[in-house]
Amino acid sequence: LNTYHTFEIKGAHMKSYFMITLPILLWFGACKQKDQDPVPEARLKISLSHKVGDQPLRFDSLVYRNKAGEAYSVSKLHYYISNIRFYKSNSLVFTADTIVYVDAEKGDHSLGVYNVPAFSYDSIAYYIGLPPDRNEHGKLAPTYENTAMEWPATMGGGYHFIKLEGHWQDTGRTPGYTVHLGKNPYLVTGGCSAAGTAVAGKEHVVVLEMDINEWFENPHTYSFQADGSYTMNMAALMQKIAENGADVIHVKP
Repeated sequence: LNTYHTFEIKGAHMKSYFMITLPILLWFGACKQKDQDPVPEARLKISLSHKVGDQPLRFDSLVYRNKAGEAYSVSKLHYYISNIRFYKSNSLVFTADTIVYVDAEKGDHSLGVYNVPAFSYDSIAYYIGLPPDRNEHGKLAPTYENTAMEWPATMGGGYHFIKLEGHWQDTGRTPGYTVHLGKNPYLVTGGCSAAGTAVAGKEHVVVLEMDINEWFENPHTYSFQADGSYTMNMAALMQKIAENGADVIHVKP
């Protein structure tokens, strides 16, 4: 059977609707029964928000400090989040099989998923970036945002997974930094514990909150001074950032 899920993505200045067909095998004990009861349906809303440590994200404010002790600001945070998966006892129970582009300066974003089978979960996983089969030029709609996220063809093509930019405090000056990730080996696969239940006939809300500080710590303490302030196509630096990204998002209580 094919079940149809309607996705609605909202940003501060954007609202779009589209339909995605997700193949789901529905197995019932009474599979020979001609007329089957409908599957109970729920509604799922996934919201995305951002912070830095215990502070709210404010753009162009040199008030944050990374684990290396360097003061820094954030002037840009653009990224894709995709393939958001819900698990129960290590078994996959639901996938929001879509790609969301986020410009954090435009405020919080939300993804609405309708006609969802009711389910319970104890953990969530996701990609920060694009699934490898979508990370090729032309695989995303040619919007202004997607075009601006393209990874140069001379460096392998595809799209940026994240653009995190700002300034940091060096001795007597504030140079810029650009933390860019792209290319399939550096796709961020993240996850977190999160218990909840999507109940039939109701809307279940999940708030995923990204902590920008986490990009610069655990397992690697990233220093602009020692490691460098430019990561694009620098394999060792992109690897550090990608590994740090595995726990940058948690479910907000």
